[in-house]
Amino acid sequence: MKSRLGLLWVVLGILAVVALLVTTGGCANTVTTPTVASKTIPVTTSSALPVVTTSSVAPPPPVSSSATPAPVTPPISAVQPPASPKPAAPAASQPPPVVSVAPPPASTALPPAGDAPPVPPEGAAPPPPAGSGAAPPASLPGSGKMVLTSTAVTNGVIADINSCNGVTAGTTDAAKSPALAWTGAPAATKSFAVILNGVKGGGDEGIMLVVYNIPSTATGLSEGLKDDLADPKIGTLGVSDTGNTNYRAPCGGTAGPWKKTVTLYALSSPPAVPSDPKSVDVVALRTAMEKITLDTAILDFNVIIK
Repeated sequence: MKSRLGLLWVVLGILAVVALLVTTGGCANTVTTPTVASKTIPVTTSSALPVVTTSSVAPPPPVSSSATPAPVTPPISAVQPPASPKPAAPAASQPPPVVSVAPPPASTALPPAGDAPPVPPEGAAPPPPAGSGAAPPASLPGSGKMVLTSTAVTNGVIADINSCNGVTAGTTDAAKSPALAWTGAPAATKSFAVILNGVKGGGDEGIMLVVYNIPSTATGLSEGLKDDLADPKIGTLGVSDTGNTNYRAPCGGTAGPWKKTVTLYALSSPPAVPSDPKSVDVVALRTAMEKITLDTAILDFNVIIK
C-alpha cells in the first residue's frame, strides 16, 4: 500500500514538472530565439523529458503561471547609434572676379615725346619758332560782353583795300588799316589796345598792327591809321613785323584764304611800356598787359589772294 502511494506521488511529481515546463515555456533544454524588429520568434520545446529518479523528496511547489516573462530584446533599429552626419561638401572654388578696366578715351592726347612742342588745336595758329619772341599768350580773359566788328569785313573776308590785294605795284600807299568798332567794354576800363596778327607762309606769327594807349572813351578806330601815329585822342602805333610803327597789309603765300585775327584788349590802366613807340613791339605790349587785362574781344577774317 505504501509503495503504491509513493509511486502515485512520483507520477504526480512528473506531471507537475511537465505542466510547469509547458506553462513557463522553457527549461534546461529550451532554446529561446531573440526577437528581431519587434516580432517574437516561436520557441521550440524539446520533447525529451528529464529523467526523474524515484525519491521520497517532496516535489517542488508548482510555479505560478503569472511569473514575469523573460525580457524582450529591443529591436535592432532602436539600439543603432545615430548616423554620423556627412561632412559638408567643400564649396566649389569660385573664379576670381574679373575687373574690367575701361580704356582711356580715344581723344586723350599723349604728351609730346622729348622736347617736341605740343600740337596746337585744330584751326589755331602754330606757335612761332623758339627765339622769335612773338608767341601769343596762353589764354585771354573774355566775358563775351565786349563785341568787336569791322565794316571792312564782308562774309568773313576783308576788303581788298585793306589787304595786299590793294597794294599798287611798287608802293604800299593804297593799303589801309581796317576800320574797327566795339561795344560792351567793362565800366572799369581805363585804356584799350589792338593787335592784328596771323600766320605767315613759313608758320611764323605775322604782326600787322599794334595800337595801344587808346583812350577809354573810344568806341573804335577809323580806317587808314597814319604811320608813326601818336595821337592822345586815337592812340599810339607800335612796331609791326616790318620793324616800323606802321600798318602792314595782311597777305598770304599762295592763292586761297588766309586767316587773320584782330584782338581788342580792355585794360584797367594804360600799359607800362617804353616811351619810344619804336621799342614797343607785340612782346613788350603783351607783357605789360598780362595783369591789367579786364576783357577781350576777337574778330577773325580771311584774306583771299588774287
